[in-house]
Amino acid sequence: MKIGIVVPFSWSFWGAVVEHAELQAAALEACGHEVRLVMGNDPPGQFTRALHPRVGRHGNPPGNVIPVGRSVIVPANGSLPNIVLSPRSIFRVRRVLERERFDVLHLHEPMTPAICIAVLALAKSPIVATHHASGDLAWMRLGMPAWGFLMDRVDQRIAVSERARDSADRWLGGPWEVVPNGVLIPDDADPAGREHTVVFAGRHEPRKGLHVLLRAWPELHRRTGARLVVAGADPLAVRLLLTRLGVPDTGIDIVGFLSQDALTDLLRSTKALLAPSLGGESFGMVLTRAFACATPVSRRTSRATARS
Repeated sequence: MKIGIVVPFSWSFWGAVVEHAELQAAALEACGHEVRLVMGNDPPGQFTRALHPRVGRHGNPPGNVIPVGRSVIVPANGSLPNIVLSPRSIFRVRRVLERERFDVLHLHEPMTPAICIAVLALAKSPIVATHHASGDLAWMRLGMPAWGFLMDRVDQRIAVSERARDSADRWLGGPWEVVPNGVLIPDDADPAGREHTVVFAGRHEPRKGLHVLLRAWPELHRRTGARLVVAGADPLAVRLLLTRLGVPDTGIDIVGFLSQDALTDLLRSTKALLAPSLGGESFGMVLTRAFACATPVSRRTSRATARS
């Protein structure tokens, strides 16, 4: 079967939805299916640096990724996703659909322009849609009158959690089947013999709570002697945050974006994952990654992380 996984965000910048789609593609390919990821891409260069303040993935995307446009940062739901909004992407999506002739299409965040909306309008294949976001989703007030009717094209509706289902149902109706995000499980994970470190893994966004952790870190470091590894966040942004908070970088290693394999190795080698998220998330994906690596998690309780 030929499957198209459609993501409205950029491959170049790490996020839970992008990670979910990549792992989904790998799992389907392992089952013998032919899979393509249709999404944005922002090649390194001056133009990308002007549009995106944080460092992304360098180099070309893998062969199963079909880029259809550059992205811009759009504040939404307490996050800063990199969304493809260029009208040119609509014509590229049309060409991709005509050329690839997918047997089925799986859209992540189906109501997000421009890639997913273009696919809903142009595709002739059966469509599965997965809703990830939770909260009020105020931007839907603008989107629903313009393209909300396109949800009638969806054959199967999925939500990654009960909270995501409730948010989607409020705007789009149902029914929605709750299917949690898949988790990358390593071949082995020994909880013994770990390095004397703890890890924060996530983007530098207020809802992730990195500023809360960094304020507390000098005392935590003094009491435990552990080192804090900050992964996923742009190193420059983290250092600027440290300066603004007046916190020294003693006992802190800032490693930036990591590949899937590198993140797994990091989680398998550390003593704990610290997740000080403040809310606005429907599924604590990095928590499940840590659990799969036999790594304990210290978190701030929220509806999303409590169910992960």
